[in-house]
Amino acid sequence: MAASVEDNNAQRDHSEEARDKKRQLCFEITKAAYDFTITDIDGLDTKAGNLITFIGVILGIYSGFGLSILNSIDKKTILYECVTYYNLSLYILIGALILLLISICCALAAYKLYNITIVPYPPYFYEHYVINESCTNDDILNNLTLAFVSAFQLNNDKRGDKSYFISWSFLLLLLGSAAGVIFMGITLIAPKV
Repeated sequence: MAASVEDNNAQRDHSEEARDKKRQLCFEITKAAYDFTITDIDGLDTKAGNLITFIGVILGIYSGFGLSILNSIDKKTILYECVTYYNLSLYILIGALILLLISICCALAAYKLYNITIVPYPPYFYEHYVINESCTNDDILNNLTLAFVSAFQLNNDKRGDKSYFISWSFLLLLLGSAAGVIFMGITLIAPKV
């Protein structure tokens, strides 16, 4: 009978140890996912900042180059054929600039500040877990895991929004750049008067 009680105690200790390892593993996996989301949001902010800078430079180049070319054309002596090239190139330049402006707006939308959910929130953690002596290690681990899950979901939604705006910004940058290259091509092959 004494051996049976010892075996039951050993099994219970083993099952509690297995449960503790499982909780610890769940906590570590959840925290790793949360940390990845925070790191990815930082990376997306860097991409958005780089896009804003690059689009600003391209916008400045196209604006300066386009306006200098269009102003250098003597509009009084333009033949009908040149007027067609002038109008076409003007519309393409305006289209390129509009695409680039929308692109920079999308990058700014991706870069805007979001409230990132931080876990653990230090005042709450201190008040509910450090001061509260009735709180066990299992309680802390379970509550922190739930907090990380909740924070991950909130931060992951924000990460998705940032990614969406960066994708659109990049696509519009490509379209605006292509329109700018077409504008430059048209102005180079336009008949000179």
